[in-house]
Amino acid sequence: MIPAILEGVQTDGGAFNVREGNHAENLSTIYKIRSRLQPLLTLTGDYRDVDMVGSWSPFDPAKNLWVAVEAAYGNGFLKRLEHRQQYKVNVFRQAQLGNHEVTLFGIGYYGFSFVPGLVPLGTSGLNDTVDRRQRDQTHTGELALNDVWKPDSTQQLQLSGFFRTYNLSLLSNFGDGLIRQSEFRTVTGANATYLKDLGSSFTFMTGTDYQRDAPRRLNLDRYASDDQSIYGPFEKVTSNNVTLGDIAPYCNEPPA
Repeated sequence: MIPAILEGVQTDGGAFNVREGNHAENLSTIYKIRSRLQPLLTLTGDYRDVDMVGSWSPFDPAKNLWVAVEAAYGNGFLKRLEHRQQYKVNVFRQAQLGNHEVTLFGIGYYGFSFVPGLVPLGTSGLNDTVDRRQRDQTHTGELALNDVWKPDSTQQLQLSGFFRTYNLSLLSNFGDGLIRQSEFRTVTGANATYLKDLGSSFTFMTGTDYQRDAPRRLNLDRYASDDQSIYGPFEKVTSNNVTLGDIAPYCNEPPA
C-alpha cells in the first residue's frame, strides 16, 4: 500500500483474535484507509534513490473515490547496485446505498531488484554478493469488498471478502550454487459479523471468518554452474502444490 492512503494503523497486542487473522499465517494488523485524498504529486530523491507519488480524486467532496500511484527506483546503500524498481496502484470507492455502506478497495504491485548482501559467513572480498545473478521479482494484486448494513440503530451486519494473487521469483546463492525459489498463490477470504446492542453497557457479537491460501508451483530449482554470465537451465529439486484453509466461528459479549 502507498503510505499516503493510511489514516491509522492498529495492532493486536493480545492473544489470538479470530477477527484479526490467523497468527500462524499473518500478523494481526488493521489499516484504516482514508475515504478522501487531496490531489497531489510529490517527487523525492537523492543521488541513489527517487520516489514519485501521485493521487487523484473528484472535486465533489460527497464522492469518496480516489486513485493513488507510486513509482520508486533505488540502489540502496551497499556496494552492489540494486536497481530496485517498485510500482504501486491503490484504488478506493465508498458509497452509501440506503442502509448499506459499501466499500471497494484494490491494490496492484510490481517489484524487481538485484539482491546484494547474500554472502556466506566467513567469506570476504566478494563486493557484497557471492553471485551477481542474484535477483528477485514479485507482483501481487488484491481486490476487497466490504458491506456494512445497519437495519436500525441497535443492529449491524458486516459482510466482507477479498481475493489476492501473488507471484515470486527469487534467485539466491548461499555458497553452494545458484538456486531459484518460485511460486504463484491465490488467497481468498470472507468474514461475516453481526453486532447487537444490549442496552447501554453491552454489545453482543457473533460471526464467522474464513480464509483459503493456495500456493501453486511452489518450486525449488538449482543451477550448479559457477558461470555467472548465464542463468540456466535449472534442475528441479522440489515442486509442490499446497492448500491451507481455516474457518472459525466466534461469539462473545464485549463491553460497549
